[in-house]
Amino acid sequence: MDRAGLLDFVFQEVSKRFPIAKAQFIAGMQRFEICPIEVGGKVVGAVMKCGPEIHIEVSDAGRRRWASKGFIRGQIAPLIAKYGFAETVVPEGNEAGLNFCKRLGFEESSNSGGLIKLICKEIP
Repeated sequence: MDRAGLLDFVFQEVSKRFPIAKAQFIAGMQRFEICPIEVGGKVVGAVMKCGPEIHIEVSDAGRRRWASKGFIRGQIAPLIAKYGFAETVVPEGNEAGLNFCKRLGFEESSNSGGLIKLICKEIP
């Protein structure tokens, strides 16, 4: 899947939980590197990174099927090594996402505009 296809895929997933216009989403994602998450040869999600910032979006079809410790460490550890930390955001009310990030070692650092910012300085 090419970048445009991945962005469309991620937009479809994000827009289920977070109201955002597609043009606004695409513009906001221009600075991010985006890579697919595949299970059984099918794209079920994507990893988006820019500097120390990382976001992972996975479809319902990929939930509980993609996240190995090795994969996650392979995404977050290089950011911590390079920048001293990794950061992400989770929308308020997304308890599953917040709990997932906390299990990975992220800690809440701020809460503004309906978004909880989290920082990870080491992976447990």
